[in-house]
Amino acid sequence: MPGPQRKKKHHVGDTFYKRNYKTKYRARDIDEVDKDLKKENADRLLKQVLDFDKPGEGQHYCIHCARYFLSAQVLQDHFRTKLHKKRIKELKLEPYSIEESERAAGFGSYIEPKARIIITQPINITKKYSTSKLYIPYNETSYNYVVVEPYIDLENRLKNIQTLKDNITLRGLSIDLDKIFNNWSEFINVKEKLINLNTEKQNIALQLKRSKMDNDEIIRLKECQSKVITQLRLIRDQITTLEKEVVIPSLGIPNTLHPDCPLSESKILFHYDSKNKYNNKHGIGHVEIGTALDCIDYTNSVIVYLKNEASIFEQAIMSYASETLEQLNFVPFCNSDIIKSVIVEGCGGDINNADQTFILSGKKLHLTGGASLQSFCAFLTKQSVGGIKLPLKLFTTGRSYKPSNNNNGLFSAVQTNAVEFIVGSMDEYKAKEQFDEMLAIYKHLYTDIGLDYRIVYSPVYALENWESLRAYVELYSVSLRDYIPVASLSLTGDFISKRLRMYWSNKEKHNFLHLINGKIVDTNVLLGCLLEQNIKEFTVPKCLKNYMIL
Repeated sequence: MPGPQRKKKHHVGDTFYKRNYKTKYRARDIDEVDKDLKKENADRLLKQVLDFDKPGEGQHYCIHCARYFLSAQVLQDHFRTKLHKKRIKELKLEPYSIEESERAAGFGSYIEPKARIIITQPINITKKYSTSKLYIPYNETSYNYVVVEPYIDLENRLKNIQTLKDNITLRGLSIDLDKIFNNWSEFINVKEKLINLNTEKQNIALQLKRSKMDNDEIIRLKECQSKVITQLRLIRDQITTLEKEVVIPSLGIPNTLHPDCPLSESKILFHYDSKNKYNNKHGIGHVEIGTALDCIDYTNSVIVYLKNEASIFEQAIMSYASETLEQLNFVPFCNSDIIKSVIVEGCGGDINNADQTFILSGKKLHLTGGASLQSFCAFLTKQSVGGIKLPLKLFTTGRSYKPSNNNNGLFSAVQTNAVEFIVGSMDEYKAKEQFDEMLAIYKHLYTDIGLDYRIVYSPVYALENWESLRAYVELYSVSLRDYIPVASLSLTGDFISKRLRMYWSNKEKHNFLHLINGKIVDTNVLLGCLLEQNIKEFTVPKCLKNYMIL
């Protein structure tokens, strides 16, 4: 017979074991749950003793469904499910008494059962979010999903503490390095103790699973397990405090400086004078020129429209740069415009700084654009690249978003189109070779375009936390009578790779990737500088005319 009346095979052999197994994990029935709802029982169930063998250590229990949950947030989500709502509906009717059962059988008049109000148990969720989305402290892992565990290389960084202090001072940062240094050894000792206790707990659990053991041995093991759990409970708060005092502040320590990085002022590496004659004696801005030529419709830094030749030029310069990179064995890529906070912080950014990225309200997301370092890093996080594939060369064309408070026309527009690339190498020497090669390519591209430009090294105070060296390509603006950055090239080393676990590997070993990244062209800046060359017409460079296709 099929269905619930089918034979359960309890009539032969291991009947006793099958029945026991079937009822061992049996859920509580509705009448048992009804007893649990009494005040004395409910108080006991809602305030249970810590039990590391139960989900959520036995601290998150739904009385109505008789289930344990991993965290308060998961329990809160459960309250919104159909399963929980169905159980609440079932509990609304009071349990039948003997008198009611007799009435139902015909002894007396039928009285409709009374409905009672069942309210979901109250729950207070205290969001114990740390100041970091990249490193989650030990006691907060039940409230936060750990995307990636950064490799903390403080032992090597603190070997030359004076050099590190000078680096922090030159960048204008405020980090209490002495406090981190003094507490680092204590943190390592507590962490080792925590690992040993967890290992001991696992070994005891394995021994308790053995079937052939004396009662005395079982009692002894359970006592040992209780002691280990007590020690873990005590050490949990200790290591969390140290993590907040040592590890999280250490995430703000910047990358090591490259020897070529100038300390105080920009260093000019190359200057190109096109010797072109400007047809703009009065230094009229590109917004006025573009509006007169019907190329630009500019309202403010957020609302900008490119029209006619300007829009075609934007596509042409991106096609020109893309073709150049493809000839150099770069692989085209498509990235996401929106990035999680953990990636932004992993790249060395400040997730609470609205001047760095657009922070989407109410979410742990940032609008950076596909043509950004963060978008590439989101793909490479927790990835391993084969050694034979190095150097890893990727590029993308797309939007780039940057908050701006200035009003310099296209030069300070919030959104632009750009060509971004990233290169992964085996070591710092290979990375510097790739850096120098890309500088040579920048020279070739902008010399062909034919505008006045220069290549400079940025001083230390202008570097971002993740950069050890940065080069800029700057175009001359006729209206501002100054040079405006149109392209950038950054040497990152293994700073980001360690934070986001980016590896390269071969048969012998796994190592962290050494990265360089850069923006080959910012189309808004290039377009603005071109418009300022001639007030009467929009002149397209010769190298781009073949790409000006409708």
